[in-house]
Amino acid sequence: MISAQNLACCLIVWYFVHMSVIVIASYTKHWAVNDEFHMGVWPNCDFNTSGCYRDTDIEGYRYLPVVLLLISLLVCLILLVISMLLLCKCSWIKKRPRLHVAGTIVLCIVDTSAVIAFVFASPQLTKSYRFGWSFFLAVSAAIYTALPCVVLLTRTLYYKLKLKYMERRALKYMERRASTSSERDTHGRTLIFKEPPKNVSVNIGETVSVHAIVLNANKVYWCKGRDHVRSISPSFQEAFNGQNASLTLTNARPQDDGEYTCVAENYGQGIKQTFSIFVNRVKPVFRKIPKDVIVYLGSTLRLEAVVENADTVSWLHDGEILNNSRNKIAMNFLHGTASLIIRGVTRENEGNYTCCAKSGVNTPRAKEESVHCYVKIKESEVPSFTNVPKSVVKVRRHKTLEIAIKVHGFPLPEQVTWFKDGEPLLRSREIILQYLDGDSSLLIHDTGPLNSGLYECCAENEYGNTTCRIQVQILQEEPEVFQCVVCLTGRPTHVLRCGHAYCAVCLKNLSNCATCRKSIQSQDIIRIYWFYLFTLLTPRK
Repeated sequence: MISAQNLACCLIVWYFVHMSVIVIASYTKHWAVNDEFHMGVWPNCDFNTSGCYRDTDIEGYRYLPVVLLLISLLVCLILLVISMLLLCKCSWIKKRPRLHVAGTIVLCIVDTSAVIAFVFASPQLTKSYRFGWSFFLAVSAAIYTALPCVVLLTRTLYYKLKLKYMERRALKYMERRASTSSERDTHGRTLIFKEPPKNVSVNIGETVSVHAIVLNANKVYWCKGRDHVRSISPSFQEAFNGQNASLTLTNARPQDDGEYTCVAENYGQGIKQTFSIFVNRVKPVFRKIPKDVIVYLGSTLRLEAVVENADTVSWLHDGEILNNSRNKIAMNFLHGTASLIIRGVTRENEGNYTCCAKSGVNTPRAKEESVHCYVKIKESEVPSFTNVPKSVVKVRRHKTLEIAIKVHGFPLPEQVTWFKDGEPLLRSREIILQYLDGDSSLLIHDTGPLNSGLYECCAENEYGNTTCRIQVQILQEEPEVFQCVVCLTGRPTHVLRCGHAYCAVCLKNLSNCATCRKSIQSQDIIRIYWFYLFTLLTPRK
């Protein structure tokens, strides 16, 4: 084989050498005169007048022969190097041969035959049918280009047919061996799966069992890949009793999906049988779906979804899958929460967005669920307010006044200003002003009559300003009105020491307090005006 490859290398070198000689010779004056179909760069003959003139005398063609000659030699050299690297395996080139040596030999035979045909057959033809050496170069190059393709195609088909033939022979051999083993198994000499394990499917969290019947085995165990199933998860339980072997999987998980092997052994002999456990995926469930939003031009878009039973989550914009891009698009999926962030939104970001959740990697058995939302892009706008009280805000004296409103607009105002009756409100111990991310609030503790009036909130950005107005009224405290606890209509005139008040009519008919059942003594009765005086002089807590 080595000598044949060296011979092929020599033939290839010889082929390119004689091709280079022909190329150089075709540019000589002698060949150009004797060849009607020459390269057209030396003499240009007019067959009507039998006159010839040199193309090199023309200014545009002066350097054309030299350029063409150099290009031809360079192409021949490149083809020579590539052919020696790819077509053969010489002693100094440790490359695997791509073509058979016979292909190179056939190439040289065809080329030699073409040369002989041109030499002996061309003079026998009439002048109108003669072929020039330049035409021979074109034919030879075409043969050299097409022949490797034919050889490659032939070798490919040959190996495919050979592979099918070998597979067919191996299958027949296995069938013949199985039939022989079955006969021996009746005498108990050979291991065999009388009933091999079959493929099963199970839902996540459920239990499944795989059974097999093995003859003449003293040990049976189960593997996933190269690992024993018990080392993978304690959810696997093995059992082997005589000929019956079983594998039970409880609380199936997605990672339990895959191909397994049942191995039976008997005193150094062993056989294997593969099967698959398919874990059916649960359809993803969205607990929180992204809502339709309005985003201002140049701001940041944030979409979020919460999904269960999902392995992967992808986002689509108008049917096209989005990918993470630096400083522009960020997608995350962690602990069931999927988020999409697009910074610096443009008009192209407007449209329908789809959050697609998939459980499982295997496409035929994977389950998907998707939700949709619409994103609208708006231009910048002046500030606006929501959650503004429409009626008068009434607060009792000494209570806390609280007003909370929402500020909108893009860009969002950096701050807001509060006014009361046209005068700016300043922060103090009683007055608290807060503003954060569009949420503005005003709190006034221990209100009094001076806090009544017209309050205004002013927000401003680079596109304009807006003011909202809120009327506040501080209510005065009213004295408490006492009523008789018996008739509930008369005004009480007497108060007992227990604190319960009665009118004079009801008190005459009572021996015990109608509320606490204490006996009423004459010294326990207090006139109501003394009680009023006592309550007014008692300090308020």
